[in-house]
Amino acid sequence: MFQGDHKESLYWGTYRPQVYFGVRARTPQSLVAGLMWLGDEKDDDGKHMMRHFCENSQDLKSFGWREHNGVDFGRQELLDQDMILETSFVKSKEGSLGYGGDWSVRINLINKGLNDEVKRTVHLFFYLTDEGGNVLNLGKNVLDLKESSVLASGSRADVGNWQMHLKSEAHIDAHYCGFKTPDIVNLSDAVQKNLAVQENKSGRLQLSDTSEDSSSIYVFQISTTTQSTIDIAFVSGIRGESSDVEQRIMSLTGSPLSSLLEEKHIAFDAKFKECFHLSEKMMMTGASHEIAPDEFHQIPRVITPFPAPKLSHLPMFQGDHKESLYWGTYRPQVYFGVRARTPQSLVAGLMWLGDEKDDGKHVMRHFCENSQNLKSFGWAEHNGVDFGRQELLDQDMILETSFVKSKERSLGYGGDWSVRINLINKGLNDEVKRTVHLFFYLTDEGGNVLNLGKNVLDLKESSVLASGSRADVGKWQMHLKSEAHIETHYCGFKTPDIVNLSDAVKKNLAVQENKSGRLQLSDTSEDFSSIYVFQISTTTQSTIDIAFVSGIRGESFDVEQRIMSLTGSPLSSLLEEKHIAFDAKFKECFHLSEKLDSETLMVGKAAIGNMLGGIGYFYGQSKVQAPTSTQAKSEDEFLLYWPAELYTAVPSRPVFPRGFLWDEGFHQLLVWRWDFRITLEILGNWLDLMNIDGWIPREQILGDEALSKIPKQYVVQIPSNGNPPTLLLVIRDLINGIRAEKFNKEERDEILSFLDLAFVRLDAWFQWFNTSQKAAIGNMLGGIGYFYGQSKIKAPKSTQLEGPGPNENRPEPEPNIQTHMPINNKQIIEFNVFQLQAKSEDEFLLYWPAELYTAVPSRPVFPRGFLWDEGFHQLLVWRWDFRITLEILGNWLDLMNIDGWIPREQILGDEALSKIPKQYVVQIPSNGNPPTLLLASSILEKQLDLISNKSIVWSDYGLLSLGKTSSLYMKYNTEHEAPYWRGAIWMNMNYMILSSLHHYSIVDGPYMDKARTIYEELRSNLIRNVVRNYDQTGYIWEHYDQTKGTGEGGRVFTGWSALILLIMSEDSRIIYVGRRETGAAVGNRGVELSFSEMLKKSSSNMKKVAAAESSSDPSEGNKGGGKKKGKKGRQLDPALLGFKVTGNRIMGEIHCAIDF
Repeated sequence: MFQGDHKESLYWGTYRPQVYFGVRARTPQSLVAGLMWLGDEKDDDGKHMMRHFCENSQDLKSFGWREHNGVDFGRQELLDQDMILETSFVKSKEGSLGYGGDWSVRINLINKGLNDEVKRTVHLFFYLTDEGGNVLNLGKNVLDLKESSVLASGSRADVGNWQMHLKSEAHIDAHYCGFKTPDIVNLSDAVQKNLAVQENKSGRLQLSDTSEDSSSIYVFQISTTTQSTIDIAFVSGIRGESSDVEQRIMSLTGSPLSSLLEEKHIAFDAKFKECFHLSEKMMMTGASHEIAPDEFHQIPRVITPFPAPKLSHLPMFQGDHKESLYWGTYRPQVYFGVRARTPQSLVAGLMWLGDEKDDGKHVMRHFCENSQNLKSFGWAEHNGVDFGRQELLDQDMILETSFVKSKERSLGYGGDWSVRINLINKGLNDEVKRTVHLFFYLTDEGGNVLNLGKNVLDLKESSVLASGSRADVGKWQMHLKSEAHIETHYCGFKTPDIVNLSDAVKKNLAVQENKSGRLQLSDTSEDFSSIYVFQISTTTQSTIDIAFVSGIRGESFDVEQRIMSLTGSPLSSLLEEKHIAFDAKFKECFHLSEKLDSETLMVGKAAIGNMLGGIGYFYGQSKVQAPTSTQAKSEDEFLLYWPAELYTAVPSRPVFPRGFLWDEGFHQLLVWRWDFRITLEILGNWLDLMNIDGWIPREQILGDEALSKIPKQYVVQIPSNGNPPTLLLVIRDLINGIRAEKFNKEERDEILSFLDLAFVRLDAWFQWFNTSQKAAIGNMLGGIGYFYGQSKIKAPKSTQLEGPGPNENRPEPEPNIQTHMPINNKQIIEFNVFQLQAKSEDEFLLYWPAELYTAVPSRPVFPRGFLWDEGFHQLLVWRWDFRITLEILGNWLDLMNIDGWIPREQILGDEALSKIPKQYVVQIPSNGNPPTLLLASSILEKQLDLISNKSIVWSDYGLLSLGKTSSLYMKYNTEHEAPYWRGAIWMNMNYMILSSLHHYSIVDGPYMDKARTIYEELRSNLIRNVVRNYDQTGYIWEHYDQTKGTGEGGRVFTGWSALILLIMSEDSRIIYVGRRETGAAVGNRGVELSFSEMLKKSSSNMKKVAAAESSSDPSEGNKGGGKKKGKKGRQLDPALLGFKVTGNRIMGEIHCAIDF
């Protein structure tokens, strides 16, 4: 199948992914062509920068294949300063008698951001060499191509007589140079040296127009200007008639070439739609910003909202639901804060003075910090609606903050609420007390007047701190009550924002301390103060209650009753009642085993408490990178997204107190089990942030407080960047929850009505990913290369092979014989009789000469074959052309040695060697890669062996994020950026792997017991390590050290690290409702609707589906309704990471192995 027409059709191609543009044949000794050009800037030595090999730098703004079909067509764009260099490649068999046909290259030079009249000079260098040593004949009129367009000619055994022609309507100046010895790797240096000599002689930047005898490489300089087009055509199999050659050249240049390229472009688009099932709607609302705004859109598309009803406006999120969530601890970035879910809210917060001093000044605790100033802090309990209790351990004091809401007798929207502050000695007896200075503040973002209480300095007669009136809650009052001895002071500020409030307060304190020697506020306020700060000085072992009542309508007695119910003993009773209810719901939701000890239960409660207590409300406008079509003056310019609100959990209060799109999917895997309505509203808020192209900014930095916690360089969001669509995991979860009858009828109807309205946005999101993959498929196919050479293999220190000696009628081995030999070389296999003794660990053996046809991960960084990457590459490629995939798989498997080992990196040939540091060249026979080439095969045992291998990813604390055998293991991400995702233990990865392990441990099959053993040990390791760290530090951490298990990164990282609770509860299981699995790892499947089908169903139909699924029997075929799947045999989730992709689409249908 790989011979004949197939082989010939793929003979010529852009098989040199390591250079910006290059052509060669799939043969070891090919005719090779390539393109270089001089960039505008100069290097440190004052030389012009020559663009040749792809570089992972900012020298080029962008480059890549916009379109490529993997066979006979590709179009690439390279953006170099203010110029677009567009290279197109096309092949033709029409009239050609040469093997592989004729081909042509078009080079378009286009102004970028300049009008057509402003042109810049461009120096291109097109080169040609014959690896087979065949003679290259220079064209007779290279310096004046008007009479003859031949650049070079020659003859080869494979293609016969050939010629290379150059045609252009533009004014061009041509020069050349022939080199005898330099290889292509150092060609740019040789060319620059030649240019420098000529520039010194004549003052002109041109080649010498000379060639050495028997030149093996010819370089043709083509000097022209932007807004020019150059065509270079190759014709082969020439048999005499010059008129025939001229006709073929004409068909591959000028207007005929334009028509051919347009034809190929149309065919590419059609095949793209056919392979990946994209509709016209998808193409119009795709990710590309080249689509001009239509008459209805006068603003750039990137900041145009998606034209569909907002999910946050659904009736289920209005009424009692909305009011019940109006007030809350929605300021996760501060140690304690309260606000309403409205853009211009009444905002309250707490600060206090720490014991230590900074530059002689007291440290003010306000915004959460990722430091050791606090021994620990976090929500011990929080129900996400009307109750939370937090503990902050500051030196020898526990500061406990509790928040509770009440609708009893309240007439204000959202009800009344109260804050209790307990100050407790830590490690000291009750008689030893320390002074504590608290600062409770209040501001109205809506600009409404704040009235200071009349007796703030002596609250015995009246406990009112402040009062006011708002449109949302009516008249309100804030009261302070305490049985302890307290001293109060205040200060009113007119202008400072909350971000810098602590500095303003410290400044006021310092002035008063200098005046009176006392650490107290000034008891003054500016006219029309917008922020009031109340100092409450007391001692440890004290309790302070601050109550907020609203909707006041006159009767002071009624207000007093409400204040009494929210302070003192009644508040204690209310808090105890909420605590009991939290414990009961925790048990109900997570079903933790009675065998778990109190320390483990405490961690579980902290996980859900901090997750819910970390939910925030944000309002503002995202900053989005301006598309080039907006004529932005600089790259630093940005556009403002529309004003938007976001109700979301955050990964970490001190480090990441803002919304992260891909984190949120993991957050909601936990939250929906507690309150699915909170999850639905959060999902709706995120999907409402979608623009008209289906893109969602991946980080939400809304409002001044959020902006204050992020470095400037990370603020502006890039419209081409996306995050893994983990929200789909949650939606999949909810659908499976319906299948498993985890919801009652009313709850199920709410979920289905949400999905009905969400579908149009989910579809657009899906389309955004698919259309953004258009360049990906072009780059994937354009990044396929052909390599030939010998891998270097680590020589064993001592390789002893038993058997008859070499003198017993056996031929002596060659000096460089491989211990790792080709599997089909039966004669050499018999000679396993000798001993090789390596002199040092740096010695290597040469693999047999081999060719490799493969895709590469990255042209500038990894322009060579990577075994485990290739499996993922081919998940995309086979949907385009399965024959290409089969041949690539065959090439890799042909590299297998007698032991079944395949070198994981293929560094074949000088060009590949030039792009890799020396220490990574030699391959180690004991190292392997996950067998991703066999994602759909029965390789479960090998995968289980892999993840349980202590030399690769297994540790006593969890699975590593990167194998120890990787060349990037624990390497710095950049020169100054420590390793991230390069070895440490991350909970989300471990959670997904555990989910798959659990699945394989409960279905019948030969590896069920092995999967169960690994599952139980990994689960135990993760729980034990997280609990140990929490016990020692008081925190759940961002990630954990792979050698010691110690917590690292962000503290209070109860984003996806909170998944430890689901691991404790063993709620990391797949729900296969209506499916019976027998026999292998995954056996017969019964009635199963796909994810997308479930979404597409209307509410009424989905109810029928859910009912049908729960009652259907797989053994009865398709009687239960839905889609008939049939037998699949054993299947494995890719790399056990929890996903498998099915369906003839790029994204396909994402099936998560975590169906709960």
